[in-house]
Parts: sequence; structure tokens; C-alpha cells
Amino acid sequence: LLEEENYFFKLSKYTDRVKEKIVSGELTVMPDSRKAEILALLDRGLEDVSFSRPANKNSWAIPVPNDPTQTMYVWCDALVNYISAIGYGRDDKTFLIYWPVDVHVIGKDILRFHAAFWPAMLMSAGLPLPKNILVHGMILSGGRKMSKTLGNIIDPQALIAEYGKDAFRYFIARHLSTFEDSEITPESYKDAYNANLANGIGNLVSRVMKMVVSYDISYTITKSENKLVKEYSAHLDRFEINKAIDVVFAKIGELDAFIQTSQPFKTIKTDIKKAQADIVYLAQELHAVGEALAPFMPETSATIMSLVALKKTPEKPLFERKA
Repeated sequence: LLEEENYFFKLSKYTDRVKEKIVSGELTVMPDSRKAEILALLDRGLEDVSFSRPANKNSWAIPVPNDPTQTMYVWCDALVNYISAIGYGRDDKTFLIYWPVDVHVIGKDILRFHAAFWPAMLMSAGLPLPKNILVHGMILSGGRKMSKTLGNIIDPQALIAEYGKDAFRYFIARHLSTFEDSEITPESYKDAYNANLANGIGNLVSRVMKMVVSYDISYTITKSENKLVKEYSAHLDRFEINKAIDVVFAKIGELDAFIQTSQPFKTIKTDIKKAQADIVYLAQELHAVGEALAPFMPETSATIMSLVALKKTPEKPLFERKA
């Protein structure tokens, strides 16, 4: 049995108030499964928590004000950083610009601290709560958490060096869930790259722009509402990033299918007006795809829109196929 003297935070006092904020939606916890998890904890009742440790055992920690014999418990210190770093207590003007935050992004393993401890601490200080808490899952490799011992660590810098920054952005956005655990391996990464980037968007750009240049197609890109952006905005509002980018790649699939069925590279010999109209449609839709990719793949987005606007073929494939 360990006995020591600590300062306690009366967390139990805030159980009902924190629960009410979550149930009412004033403090939104996403996804619903994590909301249910934290409400189950609150239903059992929060217990008061030790917020300090003896200084002679944790001399490296931040001292408790006016008591040199005690230091701050690490989670008290860590959570306070969210507001102290943006000026709380020393620069109120700056603090009020950034707080309360719209979305507090955390991992699922620290839900209790951020959806129970932290709201109670803010209430105790008379400060507003974050508007939303977004709880994400873990990135797994081979079905397990990454570790040096297992040898399953995926180095993002190595992936970027081999495949490029936009390919990495693509995989993170489309193949990793915002809320659930997701899998990444070197094999799955390369498969996704070849299938959807090299053979997908990269091949589509090359095919469409080759027809534009080869048949001297004339068109004007006009600024109008991007239907793809409008369609995926609802997903982004719900933080469903993978579903949002799915909308764009579904369109890429449609354009590939359109080329296969309309075959403008053949009908240009028998029905030039129809072929020209089909290629103009493809170019305009490709520009819309480029614009819609901006939040996910900004460099690719800029390249596609530039090629379409200038009526040029890419000097090299947007995404080189990997063997």
C-alpha cells in the first residue's frame, strides 16, 4: 500500500454537468460509438482524481503554485497546455481568438481525459468547452499497432520519397478511416497507388489530354459551381474524409467508362462533331475533377487544371507505375 499526500480535483462534482453537455449536443463527441463509451463512464460516476505528485519523486514536473513540495500530475499539465499555449492567463486577446475550438481531435485511447477530465476542468475555471470532440482510431500495420519490436513500422518519409507527397495524402485521406482503426502495409499502399493513381487518375489525364491535343479540340473552361465539391461537402461536414474523396474517384471511374463506351478516338473518323463534343465534355469534367481534388491532393489538382486550361499533355505520367 502506497501512501502519499496529494492535491485532488473534485471531478465527481462535474459528472452530471459533463453528461448533460454531451447528451444535449452542446459538446458533441464523434463518432456515436465513442459518445456511448464516455456516457457509460459518466453513468458509473466519476471519481475525484489526484492532480499532484510529491516533488521529491517527480522533480522534473511543473511545481504546484505556492507549494514546492508538490508537482503537477502529468494529465493536469498536459490538458492545460491547450489553453496556456494560446495565451490564457497572459494574453486574453489572442486566447479569445482561438478558444473555444470548433473541433478537438484526439485518439481513442485518451477519450476519458478529453471528454471527462478536460470538460470538468474547463467548467471549474468558468471557461467554455470545445464544440466538438473528434475521436479517431489507430493506424495498424499487419493488424497490429506499430512497434520497433514487431518490426512493422511504416515510415511516412520513406513513402513520400518513393511515391510523392500527393500519393501519401491520397492514401491517408481515402484508405484510412477518420473514426475506426485502419490498416496500412507496404503492399496495400503500392496496390492502392497503382490501381487508383497510376492506372486511375494518371491514366485518365493522359488519355483525355492526348485526345485534346491530337484532335486540336477547342473549348473554354468557365467558372461555375463544382457539383463534385457540392456533393462531397456534406461528407466533409461530418468529417467523413474517405467518403468525400470517394465521390471524386467515383467520377474518375465514370469518365473512364465514358471513354470506353463512346470511344471518341474511333468516332472522330466517322462522326467528328459527336467525337469533339465528347472530348470537350471529358476535358471539362476532368477540370472539375482537378478542382475537386484540391483539399486532398493539392499538387495534382493544380497540375490537372493547368493541363486542361493550357490544352497540354503531361510531359511525364502524373504517377509512375510501381513494379
